[in-house]
Amino acid sequence: NHAGERFMARYDDRLELAPRDVVARAIDCEIRAAAEAGEEARCVYLDVSHLPADDVLEHFPGIAAELSGRGLDMTTDRIPVVPAAHYLCGGVRTDLDGQTSLDGLFACGETACTGLHGANRLASNSLLEAVVFATRAFRASADRLANDFETLEPILERAEEDAAVEEIRAVVTKGTAKSEDYDGHAEWARLMRDEVQRVMWSAAGIVRDSDTLARAEEELTAMLHRCNAEMKARGECLYSHELRNLITVGLTVLKCAGRRKESRGLHYNVDFPERVESERIPTVLKCDKVDEEGETGVPGGPNAGEDVKFSFTSR
Repeated sequence: NHAGERFMARYDDRLELAPRDVVARAIDCEIRAAAEAGEEARCVYLDVSHLPADDVLEHFPGIAAELSGRGLDMTTDRIPVVPAAHYLCGGVRTDLDGQTSLDGLFACGETACTGLHGANRLASNSLLEAVVFATRAFRASADRLANDFETLEPILERAEEDAAVEEIRAVVTKGTAKSEDYDGHAEWARLMRDEVQRVMWSAAGIVRDSDTLARAEEELTAMLHRCNAEMKARGECLYSHELRNLITVGLTVLKCAGRRKESRGLHYNVDFPERVESERIPTVLKCDKVDEEGETGVPGGPNAGEDVKFSFTSR
């Protein structure tokens, strides 16, 4: 930590080899404790100077090169460390071939929820998962195309024709279709994106609490309405669509976190710090019809052993 102490023994018997969520919370706790004590501490430090320098450089050449470019020698210097955003543990539900509930749509990698990860992603397994499921999805989609080509061919041709018509319509209505205009970064979208990141890091970061999650859900719901209004008034661009997608994903995370009355894996709520076995069930999101205010209802609680299902606001 900032005082040069090895601190993981205070949090877990596995020390630095504890699961990533445990280590992340320990780091967060150390930084907060130092700040409360009036110390200037925005990070903790990783020190591997006691290990043979040649072994360190052989095993971590990429990290060593990156740190060297920033003026640090990892074989002798302490390396500043802070918790970063965790990758998603959930995603679009798929079967073992990457097929989603939408016929013909496949998903893999960070986008997908294949069932191999629970409340905490296993560190290096995510890469293997992506390779395996990408291969399975490719084979399944190729088989589908080969077996159903006669059925799919007119659908694909019609989609291609529709895209060509839309491109012509854009040229006629706007004069000249410029891809750089669509790909541009609108300033309002950039500023709102910064707001989304601030809200999500504050409310849905390493340590959470129910009140902050609820306030953040209200903030992001308001941002979604603002985003839709801005896109309607100023026109759409790639960056604005990305922003709307980010807000939608953020809302799903906040809704899931706020409705889980326990802590499990990387989800840690100080108001519900223990595991609750009755809560050890997946949360499945579905899109319902949206009313005039853009809100949806939330169905009642599940029966024993069922998935938790609730709705979210579609765009």
